[in-house]
Amino acid sequence: MYKSPFWLIQRGTVNQISATRIDDFVHWDYMGHAEFEFGALGKSLIRILYRFDEYKVLPTDLFSSDGKRVMVFTRDDTIPEKIVSFADRPNPRIYYDTKDPSFLEYVRINPAYPEKYRRLSFWFCIDNATDKWAISNNGDWMALFEDDVPAFLKVMDNEKKVWDAYSDRERNDFLTYAKFYD
Repeated sequence: MYKSPFWLIQRGTVNQISATRIDDFVHWDYMGHAEFEFGALGKSLIRILYRFDEYKVLPTDLFSSDGKRVMVFTRDDTIPEKIVSFADRPNPRIYYDTKDPSFLEYVRINPAYPEKYRRLSFWFCIDNATDKWAISNNGDWMALFEDDVPAFLKVMDNEKKVWDAYSDRERNDFLTYAKFYD
């Protein structure tokens, strides 16, 4: 049986290209499990901002049925290959292998497939690789379509400016809250 390299993938839709903050840029889907609640996305974002300079946008070999390439914002060079393997896994409609279905595997499905899956355009893996209880060891990454990358990078640069404006003590408090163990 296929074993997913990821566990917690928050799905969403790019919402507002002119946004300055991530929560305005993406409309998050309701996931239905406690692991996605209680500030989980914010904690993951804090971990990303702490190591922001290590992150880069990398291409995957995953394309939508209409030719849009999926890109990934990560600090791990192996994630693009893992995403393709995840999307190509056998029987994705039977074995979700993640806490909640990400529907990332539906990116390349025929445009006639139900709109609720085709509209998804953003995926945020919030697996905390630094947490001793983490199920996977892949860390935090975000995936989106190539066309949305320039606007996304502006949003992330703005998030970094907000992060940098905090004092060292405030950032350390946030890191403790985010369960970051360096």
